[in-house]
Amino acid sequence: MSSTTNLRRNAVYLLAAFAAGVFSTTAAQAQSRPEAGLVVPQLTAFDDIMRQTMTQHDISAGVAAIMRDGKLLYRRAFGWDNSARTVPIDEDVTMRIASITKPLTAATIRNLIADGHISLNQRVFSLDEPGSGILDHSPFGNDFDPRLKDITVNHLLQHRGGWNRDQVGDWTYDEREIASDMSLPSPPGRDATLRWILGNDAGLQHNPGSTYSYSNIGFMVLGMIAEEVTGKPHLEVMREEVFRPVGIPDHMIKQGRTFAADQDPREPHYEAGIGLSVFGSGFVSNRAYGGWDHEARIGQGGIVADPIAILEYMQHYIISGGDIGLPVPTSGGSTRSHGGSLSGTSTVAVQRADGIDYVIFFNKSDTVGTADSEFNKLINAGTIQWPTTDIRTLEIDVPGDLTGDGAVDIADINAFLSSWRSDTSSVYISDRYFRGDMNFDGTVNLKDAWLLRNALRQAGSSLTFDIPTSIPEPASLRMVGLVLAGIISACRVSPRRSNT
Repeated sequence: MSSTTNLRRNAVYLLAAFAAGVFSTTAAQAQSRPEAGLVVPQLTAFDDIMRQTMTQHDISAGVAAIMRDGKLLYRRAFGWDNSARTVPIDEDVTMRIASITKPLTAATIRNLIADGHISLNQRVFSLDEPGSGILDHSPFGNDFDPRLKDITVNHLLQHRGGWNRDQVGDWTYDEREIASDMSLPSPPGRDATLRWILGNDAGLQHNPGSTYSYSNIGFMVLGMIAEEVTGKPHLEVMREEVFRPVGIPDHMIKQGRTFAADQDPREPHYEAGIGLSVFGSGFVSNRAYGGWDHEARIGQGGIVADPIAILEYMQHYIISGGDIGLPVPTSGGSTRSHGGSLSGTSTVAVQRADGIDYVIFFNKSDTVGTADSEFNKLINAGTIQWPTTDIRTLEIDVPGDLTGDGAVDIADINAFLSSWRSDTSSVYISDRYFRGDMNFDGTVNLKDAWLLRNALRQAGSSLTFDIPTSIPEPASLRMVGLVLAGIISACRVSPRRSNT
């Protein structure tokens, strides 16, 4: 196919995508977004902020969670799971957190230092002196800026390695150019990317240690250091060093994936515009799926997380600043925050000096600022009557309330069907129980279907659904869910709960 034909095809593709977006925006904004998660009466003002922000920016999926003095008081999800905006989001939604990955990497490195694997002032690159640094990557082309020898682990943690993306661009995103220069398939991966950066003619823009400049390169390298000194994948080191010791299970912290087909079933669709793919040639209709190699960002921005995992991180580690990743001081702490942004992702984690921490994740770029500002204003006003009960300890008053929203209705049937067609060993509504595992035996099967139907009856619901004699194939099961959604009218039964 000629280059002219390619250009015409891409132009038509762009125009079609643009037109579809223009004509669908008004209708999408007018939709009322589904909501999931326990409603806490004292904290419904945060619900209002989420609703208003998502309507204002036409955000299709969002989740927010709040801890106060280590207690989880609020966790609510809003919107839809899919791009068509027809499948409601689940309470247990996880999302790409973008650069909030960096403090997690920092804490991993700090703990490796404490364990004696590396030292803070250790030289990072060996270059032409094999074994003199932690990493032995040879610069592409062999020439290199001699100042690279001076970079230490501490410089990388402080964003003072010497690179300045404002002057030369963010080289971690030059994947197509790197692959072309090195005669490699695109995307080239981290090792080739690092070699290309080390041999780049532009070299460093600052002397190491002299100037702060936010650096994806530095945290990409820190992730590679964690792997080099332990011989394990960065995610596994992060889990071992940071999350398992504070009680966060593995399913709450995962490696993000480039393509929708590979992502965690609890992740929603990410909304981003058309863009050039780093895989093969041509454009992708949604830059969030192929506009970059997401797996290669494991140290700098590649993690998918449950909001509770990030809140729990902030109970133990500092989220930003020169002491990022160090343990939280027992007294005298200050308010910190860390944001994250990718095409299709906008996140913030706020660690306040008053013991109130919160996170907000959205599936659309550059949108979290409004909600962040309003959350802060509301908290600073001092008018909230904060509950004192950790919602993770609340009993489920009505069997069958799988969504935790205080009612037994069609949403619980959908949640059950969703868990049935998923990997039931790793699908949770939260860390309280398996979603759909009605008898808590660690599996979701026909026995649970019987128990759910009985729970609906006991809750006073007129809802009924037929239980098959065998588990259908996923496609058939999906059809069962759609049929149920179409023919059953929800009967909401509100149990008595204590939210004090």
